[in-house]
Amino acid sequence: MVAPIGPLAKQQLPEVKDEVRLSFNFFYSLYKYQDKAFGDENVSFTDPSFFTVFDFPLIEGDPAHPFVDDQSVVITQKTAKKYFGDQDPMGKVIVADNKVNFKVTGVIRDFPQNSSMNYDMLMPMSSILPLISC
Repeated sequence: MVAPIGPLAKQQLPEVKDEVRLSFNFFYSLYKYQDKAFGDENVSFTDPSFFTVFDFPLIEGDPAHPFVDDQSVVITQKTAKKYFGDQDPMGKVIVADNKVNFKVTGVIRDFPQNSSMNYDMLMPMSSILPLISC
């Protein structure tokens, strides 16, 4: 896995000002909130720096600390509407595969259609590191 290269480069090379890793979701396939369940989510894992390196604005949440812990998730406006309707999504819990709770800690504007980044949910990279090392 090449994921350690980013943090190592930032640590050891002064030319590297920041880094962002993205990893597609190969771990979870079903997402639920109360009686609503979805399996078609475009989920990626990323570093918190995603929200400061790129200019995709957070509508709610703190771009400097988008993930409160390993079980945090930042969702798009479209995903917030889909899961929670008109309710405030902040602090609500989305359950992945009926076993892992992810609390909504941010809402990001929907990604532009012409962007190669077009996710429904972004979860912290730190949440998959234990799964990778198994």
